[in-house]
Amino acid sequence: MIYSSVTKSKNGEDIPLFLDGKPMHSKYNPSAERILADTSVTEGFFLIGGIGGGYHIEKLSRQLENYFIIAFEADKESLDFCLSLGKVRSLARNPRVILCQAKEVPELVAQQYLPALYGDFSCLFQRAWQTENEALCAGMGERLKDTLKAVSADFSVQSHFGKIWMHNILVNLKELIPSPAPLPGKEELEKCAAIIAAGPTLDESMHILRERRQDFFLIATDTTTGPLYRSGIRPDAIACVDAQSISSEHFYPIPAAVQDRKSPLVFLDISSAPSTVRMLKSRGIQPVFFHSGHPLSLLAAGKCGMMQVETGSGTVTIAAADIARQLGFTRLRLFGADFAYSHGKPYAKGTYLDARFGSWSTALLPAEQQFTALMYRTPLREARAGVLTSDVLEGYGKSLAAWQEKHGYQKKRDELWRQNAEKRKGDFVSPFDFKGFIKECLRDIGQFDDISGLSSSKAFYALLPYVAYLRQHPAGLAEGKNYGGPGLLKAAYDFAGSLAD
Repeated sequence: MIYSSVTKSKNGEDIPLFLDGKPMHSKYNPSAERILADTSVTEGFFLIGGIGGGYHIEKLSRQLENYFIIAFEADKESLDFCLSLGKVRSLARNPRVILCQAKEVPELVAQQYLPALYGDFSCLFQRAWQTENEALCAGMGERLKDTLKAVSADFSVQSHFGKIWMHNILVNLKELIPSPAPLPGKEELEKCAAIIAAGPTLDESMHILRERRQDFFLIATDTTTGPLYRSGIRPDAIACVDAQSISSEHFYPIPAAVQDRKSPLVFLDISSAPSTVRMLKSRGIQPVFFHSGHPLSLLAAGKCGMMQVETGSGTVTIAAADIARQLGFTRLRLFGADFAYSHGKPYAKGTYLDARFGSWSTALLPAEQQFTALMYRTPLREARAGVLTSDVLEGYGKSLAAWQEKHGYQKKRDELWRQNAEKRKGDFVSPFDFKGFIKECLRDIGQFDDISGLSSSKAFYALLPYVAYLRQHPAGLAEGKNYGGPGLLKAAYDFAGSLAD
């Protein structure tokens, strides 16, 4: 407890006193107290140290148009003391203000901070309160470091892919047709599911896949389609999670379907590029759609039964393994899942990059230089002799280990085993009313007049990745409009509506 009692200001307002008797606010007019000097700021997410009588918080909330505020006290007793004051009780009823104790801050920031909607994050301390709690204020940055790093990384991905995700999901949903579950037969499920990733060590494993082809149900990641077909190995299934149109190049080596040759099952994230879908259909292959948790595809899955596939930290290798699990395989073996650069190479031989970089190769920009630039786009370090890794690659490996533990797979020699097969849950995709779905989503968002009420709307969260994109790429928006959080949300709303026509 950092407060002792309450006194009155000259104009009759309550002022908390600290244990040493010093007042937290002005003794003359505490309502005039301002915590943010820049009066031109109209939106943001604010973390405020020190609640006290709440005057500075109320002043800030009246200045802002689009905001969320988390204000904290040192401990529960101090928080309860502040909540006994009339101004603070009024603030507690504001849905865009949370009052809490210091230990709750990291979790609340992780839950509530939406950069796409609120813009910048600011941490402010009421001056007198900061003087009384110097150690707590100094340590808050360290407490929040991991939380803000995770939020920032998530926002970075959303702002990069938000538009393409939303466009691809809506276009693919518009063309969605019911797909029966492609169940492997009993004999196939007794095999080991070989998960083929594109790491450099795949080159050393090709002879195993050729010589023991009948021992495996072979599930390739999209990047390995070329290397496998060029080595005379036909996969049983292929998985793709890439939203970029360039991913269609992975599938060029697949021959067109004919009566006497079985085409592989192709599992596509619903956010995959429509050009990939068209290319597969031109070869007589109807892809099986799944979703990997994007809020818009998650919302649609509730209407059409698409299965959800885990991708860990976003890697297709884990997606392929999770598809094998959901198909009912109890034995898995991973090939090329290096999550590292071995022998100076980023990928196995024969991927689409070999042809692409080779065709661009010149005396001044040889293919080797292009591969080197790809590898060194993020800082690398030596994992062991001849093997380089990075934080991102190590993160993929940790995600795979977490996936194994979660689903009960144990390592036995070269394979991963689990005791019982996953029970299938019916068809992958049932009939879907696209226009009805979009109208319901837009109606759900449109019923809220104030942005603070949108937290109860699932459709609102479905638009957020695109809002993140718009916040970082405002050039395509109409000029002369206010594009704070509400304006960006309106632009995303209009975009979704345009694709429903």
